[in-house]
Amino acid sequence: MVTNNSWNSQDPAQVAKGGTGNATATAYTVQCGGTTTTSPFQSIASVGTANQVLTSNGAGALPTFQASGLGPQVITITLLDDTDSAYTVLTTDYYLSCDVSAGVLVINLANAPTTGRVIIVKDSTGSAASFNITVTTVGGVVTIDGATTFVMNTAYESSSFVFNGTSYEIF
Repeated sequence: MVTNNSWNSQDPAQVAKGGTGNATATAYTVQCGGTTTTSPFQSIASVGTANQVLTSNGAGALPTFQASGLGPQVITITLLDDTDSAYTVLTTDYYLSCDVSAGVLVINLANAPTTGRVIIVKDSTGSAASFNITVTTVGGVVTIDGATTFVMNTAYESSSFVFNGTSYEIF
């Protein structure tokens, strides 16, 4: 209670509309400090979906709901066989399932993908001992563990390739 220009700390402070200035809010949304001085509070545009987490997008941008990276993952599987040789890896490829039961396959990795890009190559039929899978780069310019090619020649072999910014490493 305010009397004679003094405040009694026992009285609760009353702030209109919960302090946000917003008269309404969308159900289940999150209120954040706004990105402009004219809009001091804003709701996140989406309520997200199951298994998403609220993720910072840095200063000056509202957070967004994004996949958590936890839980079941669904990956893209590209099916290849000897008739696809020489196959140039697409930006949408991740896991290459290779049927070389009728002939060899050459796979060309990109020369300059995003650093950290991973490609997995698998002999899906166990035929690589007879018909090899050769992994190289477009034009053979970028190395793979110091070599211009990597040959998969063991039945059911799989190899993972990561681009480190200048070359590929097998892991």
